[in-house]
Amino acid sequence: MHRSYYRSGGRRKKKKIIKSDLELLNYSLDDLKKIISKTNKKLRCGKCERELAIESLSLSLDPFTTLHNTIKSGPHGIYYKCMQCGMNISIQTKIDFNEDPQLNELENEIKKFRIDMKKAIQYYDEVKNKEKDMISKNQKLRNGLQEKILAKDREWQDVWTKRRDECTISELDVSVFTHVGELTGLIEKDHEYLDGRDGSSKWRVKLGKIELFKNLSNKLKTIESEKEQNKIKSNLLSTRIAGLNKDQEDALEFINKYCNDKDNLNLNPLNQKEKEKIEEYHLKNLIKQKEQRIKLLKKIFRTSKGYIYILENDEMPGLYKVGWTERSADERAKELSGTGLPTPYKVAYSKSTNLTAEIEKTIHKNLDYCRLRSNREFFKADFSEIKKVVDGTLKEYG
Repeated sequence: MHRSYYRSGGRRKKKKIIKSDLELLNYSLDDLKKIISKTNKKLRCGKCERELAIESLSLSLDPFTTLHNTIKSGPHGIYYKCMQCGMNISIQTKIDFNEDPQLNELENEIKKFRIDMKKAIQYYDEVKNKEKDMISKNQKLRNGLQEKILAKDREWQDVWTKRRDECTISELDVSVFTHVGELTGLIEKDHEYLDGRDGSSKWRVKLGKIELFKNLSNKLKTIESEKEQNKIKSNLLSTRIAGLNKDQEDALEFINKYCNDKDNLNLNPLNQKEKEKIEEYHLKNLIKQKEQRIKLLKKIFRTSKGYIYILENDEMPGLYKVGWTERSADERAKELSGTGLPTPYKVAYSKSTNLTAEIEKTIHKNLDYCRLRSNREFFKADFSEIKKVVDGTLKEYG
């Protein structure tokens, strides 16, 4: 979803991109239909009784679409708009978290992180010492190859200079008279123009030095090839440490990937404080992503079954507490009836729902007009009036 924000003077600010729940979910239409089919054979509008085959559902990631039969996501899960009466029909679903690929991937990453952290602690000194030896060895080899490359540079320059001095005639050394005489045939040519084979322009080569010029040109090409091969060898020096078993390789990979802070400074997992920093910077982020994914799945597929309740107390006539709980309403009433109250709460009304705890906020908003205090869940009105608002909200979203 794209939203543009503007300053009062009309200057446009940078667009802010907010993804919808269905975009974050990243499921295909077939994936959604498969999940819906596990709970529903057909979908039915609670208002006009119109039935809809699950196969008829479509999917749009545009949250503002007005197309009928299109799966959309709201605060209380996924729903579609009835083609006949226009009512939003919530879709009751169940999902097994083990079937969510992204959640499984995060679970595996967290599990692997913890396993490899133990390996890193166990093998840290050993693999770091071997890595240090390997780096030192590679540096020696790289220095040797660099010396060979520099030697080839010097050799190339010597051959090039010899070819120029012994085999060629500089255009600057030829007078205008000689040039004109050669062109008109008055002066016999003592040279031939040849390609230097090194990307340079044509050379004015002495007739008696043509063979030498060609040999030196070929030697330049050979030197260039040898220099390039040494460069390739330097770049291809193995960074793999020989003699490591699988656990040690896992440990080294973990150390290089995770044993650093936000400023890329090395952290030692053998040090408890630094170990905690590694987990803070990396593991905590994976766990947060997992929790956000679970929250998204619960929100979209309504996996949290609960109860909407209305509680009353004889000492507070006309005042009702309205809320949502995952436990039974009776358990919630007992929980709230502490020693500070002369009489316990009683359940005046209770109804099960597949809607998540978000429905509580919607009900409270619809009851705002009779809320006793803005930060409490107590409402002062006739019981029948409160019950009517609760039932109406549940019917609208459930």
